Amino acid sequence: GFLRWQQLGLPVETGPATPQPVFDSGDRWNYTPERCWDVEKVKANLTGNSSIVIDARPAPRFQGTAEEPRAGMKSGHIPNSLNVPFPDLLDPQTKLLKDPEELEALMMINGIPMSDITDGDLPVVTSCGSGVTACMVGLSLHQLGMPLKNWAVYDGSWTEWGGRQDTPVEQGPSKPFKSKL
Repeated sequence: GFLRWQQLGLPVETGPATPQPVFDSGDRWNYTPERCWDVEKVKANLTGNSSIVIDARPAPRFQGTAEEPRAGMKSGHIPNSLNVPFPDLLDPQTKLLKDPEELEALMMINGIPMSDITDGDLPVVTSCGSGVTACMVGLSLHQLGMPLKNWAVYDGSWTEWGGRQDTPVEQGPSKPFKSKL
């Protein structure tokens, strides 16, 4: 982010912004349904367990021991999901991602089967409160060797899952992940 930009001594401007035309190479991001899961895909995964769901929310919210910041939300997590709180991914001093050895240790401590993920055998779906910090988990896993083609974000995340009546919820800590591949 901006803090790191400044730390690297890169140029910074002040005053009103004056947007400049950008060269259009024709290379654009396109929506890819396989990389952006909806509630129905997550529900289908509950029985197939063909992808691992990793939730980036703080442990008390994941476990259902803390109230959700949004009124009317259920407490807990998507069944069979694991928890890697996104603040744990960051160095507390620099606010940058921890080094790969620390990230890998954190993943292992939280039950993430790294060899299956980095080998490309186990697809990953990340979730959080609203779909933003879930991307920190995806970035961290990619830094550790996960192919990007094996990563998706559950865009609705807990805001959608915890706000619906037709979605099951578990409480308590993560249970060991068992793939049904």
